[in-house]
Amino acid sequence: MTTDYRGQQCAIYPRVSSDAQAQEQKNSLGEQEREARAYAATLGMTLDDVCVMQEVYTSTVTHRPVLNRLLATMRERGVRHLIVDAADRLTREGSAAAGYFLTVFREADITLHVALEDLIVNDDRSEREFMDLAFAAKKDNTQRTARSKRTKRGYARDQGRYMRGNRCPYGWRDEAVEWDDRGRPLNFRKVHDERTYGELGFGENSYAPTPFATREKMLRQAQQGLSSLAIADQLTRAGVPTSRMLAHEKHAPTTWSHQVVMLMLADPLNLGIATSFRTRYESMPPDAKHAHRWRRAIALPLEQHIALPEGTVQPIIGDAQAALIMQQRKANLHQRGTTRWAQQTLLGGGLVRCQKCVDAGRRGTLRVASARQRSGGHYIYYACRIHEQQPSLCSGLSVRADRLDRAVWAQVQAVLLEPGALERLAEEQATLDAGDDPTSHLAALKATHKDFAARIAAATDAVVNAPTAFVRGALMDKLAALEPALVELTAEIADYERTVHDHAARRQFLGNVRLQVQRYQALVANLDMAKPEHVPLAHGILRSLGFSVIVARAADHSIDLDIQFHVGGLAAVPWFGVPEEVDLVRVSEHEQTFSIGAPILLRTLPATEGSFAVT
Repeated sequence: MTTDYRGQQCAIYPRVSSDAQAQEQKNSLGEQEREARAYAATLGMTLDDVCVMQEVYTSTVTHRPVLNRLLATMRERGVRHLIVDAADRLTREGSAAAGYFLTVFREADITLHVALEDLIVNDDRSEREFMDLAFAAKKDNTQRTARSKRTKRGYARDQGRYMRGNRCPYGWRDEAVEWDDRGRPLNFRKVHDERTYGELGFGENSYAPTPFATREKMLRQAQQGLSSLAIADQLTRAGVPTSRMLAHEKHAPTTWSHQVVMLMLADPLNLGIATSFRTRYESMPPDAKHAHRWRRAIALPLEQHIALPEGTVQPIIGDAQAALIMQQRKANLHQRGTTRWAQQTLLGGGLVRCQKCVDAGRRGTLRVASARQRSGGHYIYYACRIHEQQPSLCSGLSVRADRLDRAVWAQVQAVLLEPGALERLAEEQATLDAGDDPTSHLAALKATHKDFAARIAAATDAVVNAPTAFVRGALMDKLAALEPALVELTAEIADYERTVHDHAARRQFLGNVRLQVQRYQALVANLDMAKPEHVPLAHGILRSLGFSVIVARAADHSIDLDIQFHVGGLAAVPWFGVPEEVDLVRVSEHEQTFSIGAPILLRTLPATEGSFAVT
């Protein structure tokens, strides 16, 4: 082994995919680190302890929090060698991902070492060897995943095995019925959880004695017409442990959500219908919430599940009772009409909160509700969710939506139209947007793509000139592995080219902040909350500005408002971009017409030099 690296500093990156793997001796993070330390000592390198960072994260993605932080730290401290114990610690996504990492390392002047292979990746031959290892790792991972999935599907079809999720459904528990030769459970069955809350470490409960009795009572109450919100309120006030509390998760919520109650009431398990493989996953391109490709879990319709044999789970209710629950639920939703009314308000969707709840450290979001008037018709109002769910925590706050919307929008206009206010927010947006430029990542991808294209061309020539059929077959296998990787790189480059285009458009837009802000000021000044067609546009403006308002009722029954703005970086469109539904028509050098949806003429602002007026 070469001694050219004696005295040079190095970093270590141990990685496993899950906490369970970290517990196993053969895959432990500590064992990987010891292997890498021994390798470094053999080469005579000096380990920088700051650059030893362990990570529990999948290797099927290229962007990982700890790895990204490690590479940044290595650049800052001038560490030029990175040691992993095996190639699959860095990636199991094949040659394309391996090529991407090599491009990143090459640009950062970092040399990769694979300890178990005695491989130093510092030339074309070693790069090809590392990419072959990555391809083998992906092939092994793909085959192992396919075998595991096929085996599990077989167990579900042939043996009625229920595929467990992260937590057992509330009111049931998993009972092991099959073990491997090491004593680890292989198969479980669902049984009613008749353990008392006291036995589970939560104390006796007044609502119901056991988790299963709690689920039974919830179903009875739903049949009697109680809404999911009312049931959630009772569960919270009685201190019934939530599902995540029973699983002893950190930061588990102690209050029940009516959405959770609705899901439990509609669960097919209540009818004794047990299924496996209830979701599927698909790869999605980057979007406003995800900087890189991501996997989305999609719930499959019931008919696409693998149905388990009757009797796998004992039913709690029958078809008639389930139909009654659904009928009562529809009646309750029609009575509340929350979603329908929320679309007509300025502050729906969590923009307004209760002062008392916020002071107590709770979120305190006000929900949108409606009530009938004695004279006929209805009115919309905001009400504190915490008071509805647990009245002992909050004395309650409710206020008519139209009055609060007008009061809040008047204050918003006063703040945003103050000279210099919008300019300051725009400069804040520009500063935040400058923090992450995707062009460097795109350049690395293109460099990797170019390298792959050259490798494919060379492999194609080698196949043509192969001396024997055996050599030709081996080269064709390598060529078959490279071509899909090139297709993947092409798709990823297309994703990032869209991202770079959006970033460039954003930077160009931010280049003339003063002009954009002047147009935006005219729009803000002309929106009127008395006009229903203006409300959704104003709501979008508030959301894009990171707006929230905290409401309190004073002793004289007046309303006190505390409004806040928080601009975030890298929005798909800067917040002061005039929305698509607003048509801009130039009237003269100093006047411009705004129409929202259908042409709506708004009042005219006084025209001043350099500003836009609106007619």
